[in-house]
Amino acid sequence: MAMEKAHKEILRTNRSTLVDNIGNIEDVVNGLYENKTITESMKEDILEGRTTKTEKKRALLDLLPRRGQCAFDDFFNVLIACSEYTAADCLKPGQGLAAMRADRPSAQSVPMVPQSATYVTSPVEDDLPRFWPDQHYNAMDVYVLPVPFEDQGMWNRFVKSGNADSYYCMQKNPRGRVLIINNEDFSTARNEKEMELEDRQGSHVDATSLDMLFDQLSFTTVLEKNLTKERIVSTLDKERQVNHDSYDCFMCVILSHGTGGGVFGVDGEVAYIQEITDMFNGQNCRTLVGKPKLFFIQACQGTKQDRGSAGTPDPSVSEVSLKFQKLGLKDETKSGSTQVQCETQTDSVAEENVGTRADMFVALATTPDYLSYRNTMRGTWFVQAITYIFQKYAHSEDLLSMMTKVNNLVSRGEIMGKGLKQVSIFNSSFRKKFYFFPGLKADVSREARPSNQIHPTNS
Repeated sequence: MAMEKAHKEILRTNRSTLVDNIGNIEDVVNGLYENKTITESMKEDILEGRTTKTEKKRALLDLLPRRGQCAFDDFFNVLIACSEYTAADCLKPGQGLAAMRADRPSAQSVPMVPQSATYVTSPVEDDLPRFWPDQHYNAMDVYVLPVPFEDQGMWNRFVKSGNADSYYCMQKNPRGRVLIINNEDFSTARNEKEMELEDRQGSHVDATSLDMLFDQLSFTTVLEKNLTKERIVSTLDKERQVNHDSYDCFMCVILSHGTGGGVFGVDGEVAYIQEITDMFNGQNCRTLVGKPKLFFIQACQGTKQDRGSAGTPDPSVSEVSLKFQKLGLKDETKSGSTQVQCETQTDSVAEENVGTRADMFVALATTPDYLSYRNTMRGTWFVQAITYIFQKYAHSEDLLSMMTKVNNLVSRGEIMGKGLKQVSIFNSSFRKKFYFFPGLKADVSREARPSNQIHPTNS
């Protein structure tokens, strides 16, 4: 019997993603031969009659629809057996990643090279994944963060944070508010202004994983989706006018296309980062004076491609082509020059007298003028790194230390065969150390602290 029409359509619509994400085509083809999905002559035609790995993958995808009703399920099972989880998830969404989590090794295991990235460098002497994005890490698997009850030094820092010492106070519950602006649908910019702004497939993974992460860190999250430039400004202005007296911190995350110094609204207009952060400075948001204000910007800052400085990439992993207009890894950039108009007013009177732009932290997914990268199934390199690092270290390290690790992790990503890299950056006017202190409460005495806290295994 012929393959079902629905299965043929899945193979057709996911062709580019499958080509980009199947890592070891030889193992896949041999697996299909062993379970008699394809014949020996077909196997030889694919593996010996084609020059490049890309050609071999395409030949297999051309052949499968003609191999009967069971070929689709056979293909899926072979992909799982070969640890090609991302490709398997294209065929049966959710099931491939579920199999990956079931097969995931312990934290002490050496991670496998992901199909979409590699890293060519000298040996790495730290406890971070050697390759990024790590195919064993799923940003949606946000576990309950460890609580640093047993760490006497951390407890002392937490106590001191309430006395305006050398640590920012992070004792309120909730700690603060997090505004997440997720721009995915850019059809307005394309239809009304004929701008080449593609929809940001996979951005929902970033937004959801960050929402879950900050919930675990005791923040109240507000999620806004597909905002024009005008609505970005008005939403931020509304947030600026919130009375933050009952909070210790404010965070803003913007996920969008970008250009030099700015982010795009879904209408193609640009909101500039400096003007966004200024809406929350000491003059314009009085209830946040003296409190940490964090901004995370996932967007390109130009059109340049960072090709690194390590020399020629390994030719053995040079078969995956970079096609930003198709599924898989995408750039986050387009051009624009419209200035944003910010209406700013002051609210209540603050007690602390500090510099207008003090206590600001801004992290960008990439360096000025360069691209950033996004996987349409797993999200961006930058946000994946944030969720990974914060889950693993928030109970023991301060923000600047963690963000240095984020920079390190993002820099390990590379588009295979193209040598394309990305480096995230941050700048800070913080005057104190910033710790999230996950799970700690100001009204819990040392004697009352639980002694049986569960510390989940880091994935």
